[in-house]
Amino acid sequence: MTIRMKIADNDLFLEITYDRIFQVLKDMLQLYSDHAVVLAENGSISRIRDKINYREELNRIGECGFTKETMLQYQQQMTFLLSRLEQIEEEGIGQIENGHMIPVYYLFRLFGLDTFEKLLVLFSFAASYSSDFKRIFALLSDDYDMEYPTPELVIRIFTLNPVERKFWSRHFVERFQGFSLLFTGEFSANRQPGLHLGLQLSERVVPFLWDIGSSNIHLQDFMTICYPKREAQSLPIKKDLLIRIDRMCEDLAPKEILFLTGETGSGRKTLLREYCREKHRPIMMIDSARFTAELKTGNVEEYIREIALEALLQGDAFVVFTDFVDSDESFAALESVEWQMEQYFDFFGFTLAEGFDRLSDRLSHTDYKIIQIQLDKNSAAERSVIWEFYLKKWQKELGIDEKELIQYLDIFPARYVLTPGLIKNSVEDTVLQMQGEALDKTNFDMLNEACHRQLCHTLKKDAVKISTIHNFEDLVLPATQKRLLRDAVNRVRYWTQVFDEWGFHRKIAYGKGTSMIFYGPPGTGKTMGAQVLAKELGLELYKVDMAKVMSKYVGESEKKLGEIFEQGRKSQSILFFDEADVLFGKRSEVKDSQDKYANASTAYLLQKIEEYEGVIILATNLLQNFDVAFMRRFQFVIEFPFPDVDQRLEIWEHVFPKQLPVEDLDYVFLASQFKLTGSQIKNIALAAAFCAAPEKRAVEMTDIFKAMKRENSKIGKNMIASDFGGYYDLVEDID
Repeated sequence: MTIRMKIADNDLFLEITYDRIFQVLKDMLQLYSDHAVVLAENGSISRIRDKINYREELNRIGECGFTKETMLQYQQQMTFLLSRLEQIEEEGIGQIENGHMIPVYYLFRLFGLDTFEKLLVLFSFAASYSSDFKRIFALLSDDYDMEYPTPELVIRIFTLNPVERKFWSRHFVERFQGFSLLFTGEFSANRQPGLHLGLQLSERVVPFLWDIGSSNIHLQDFMTICYPKREAQSLPIKKDLLIRIDRMCEDLAPKEILFLTGETGSGRKTLLREYCREKHRPIMMIDSARFTAELKTGNVEEYIREIALEALLQGDAFVVFTDFVDSDESFAALESVEWQMEQYFDFFGFTLAEGFDRLSDRLSHTDYKIIQIQLDKNSAAERSVIWEFYLKKWQKELGIDEKELIQYLDIFPARYVLTPGLIKNSVEDTVLQMQGEALDKTNFDMLNEACHRQLCHTLKKDAVKISTIHNFEDLVLPATQKRLLRDAVNRVRYWTQVFDEWGFHRKIAYGKGTSMIFYGPPGTGKTMGAQVLAKELGLELYKVDMAKVMSKYVGESEKKLGEIFEQGRKSQSILFFDEADVLFGKRSEVKDSQDKYANASTAYLLQKIEEYEGVIILATNLLQNFDVAFMRRFQFVIEFPFPDVDQRLEIWEHVFPKQLPVEDLDYVFLASQFKLTGSQIKNIALAAAFCAAPEKRAVEMTDIFKAMKRENSKIGKNMIASDFGGYYDLVEDID
């Protein structure tokens, strides 16, 4: 049952109900006032006795001052009044089924109060309701400042028998811990309750009983209440995790902390909501960072009391501390929160974290025990179901038909290892983009870009993003090399099918990624090959800045590289290490400490490459510099040879854009006469275009030769007349 049940005339209904309850309470107080003898400690009549309209003073018998007949008569009248309260309660509970919400009866059930404990709450509520009740309590307690009923007073009203009074006094002390959250002031949870202290309801309980205010305003800065609703179409949830969570909640012992961990968007909160749906309970989400900051300005005990009370009032909600951060402050807060919450709940909820290796080490030195439930990445099949759910949900807005839907489901689940939350964000982000200004992009391209935006990483700190404008048609390589590159594409594209669906992940423990070595002279297309792969796979390409990675300090280079691999995993990008032999070269004979550390670094890098499940490309000009141990671990070793005549001819024929005008260019002569790399040919073509641009004319052979002379001069090579053959007359006047 939740407190959100309400109908239009509920306020009036509550007022009528409470008027009936308060009338019975008045009758009880009148009954007690008519029969009681208020005595001072010395046995004399109290100084405020005359201010109450007592009847004739009764003959004293023992401590009570009542005859047996009077006690019996009083007990009969009190029983009658209690039965009236029970009748009102039964009628009120019956009205709940008709849509009314009567908070006081919800409170009774929630805390499992017996008849005596209900009276404690009702009398305290009455004092909050009317000053008349406060005056009466003060008079009956012989204390003008005691405006609220004391447990001692309620016990005297409840029974006149001395033996029973002692029983109910012990009963109150033993049971008070279970409902102490309802009261404020000196009745805090870690103190022995006093029978002489006034019972004042918490400032949150009073408006709750009147159904005023939906939650505690003091907690709203870091608290969110969720009421999970079962949707007609819901995401697939790993039922084994739900069963495991349920078992953990049932068996969790004191000092045991349950951590539900996983990457951002991995579905931790979705899993919790589904669990709470099955249990018909809401969730109270506590933002750990905001809560930790709030603790600096307030009392931890009071905050926890308010949280515990609010959780109960909101339908016995699960308390969940979200996005826990492994820090000294968070750890200190966790310790204080844990022992405080233990006073009110056998199990108070989940603490969510991205990871908690350091936290685990911290807690290992305490008496707390960690129980972790890890949300691993979804399989391709699971991702496909999630993609299908959101694509169908927004199919109309995306403007995709059934054929396109099948195509998308064939590409995106395999291309991007995204969490459920990130898949949802990708689709919804694309919808928002399409609802804005018209874009000169297909919905496929926009969805692809949206996926990239969800991948949070910091690769740009140590790497440079390279645009991927080239495709296989632009790449001039021997057929064997092109075939190897296409094989590499297929290894990435069908990775999930082979490893997940066909079960190779159970056969191969490491080396599941796609690692390649590109080798060949400078300018032969190694970087372009990486661009082609990225374009074909729809992945981003990052070139690692070796200067930023290398460090003279021991262990610093490994640390930076480890971070690059981690960010590469998060970004799902292709990592491209140019001139990689600097880092991945041959291990040296150990002659000094530097050699020792260098070899240790090499072993570390070998381990990281084997663990990495993404795409990594190492480029080198000199393959012989590579350590043989590395070579064995790479799936593809592809040579980018110096282009021959036919390859150079192909490059010349395709180097100029179609929009650029050319005139009488002799590609055959250029290809056969000049031994240039693809990179050099592109530089010459671009420089030739700039030679022709000022005169707004077509590119001619003269422009090519001028650009070629400048290109060769950069490497200190002078060109002679014989180099130009029959075209010498065109270049004799060129500077």
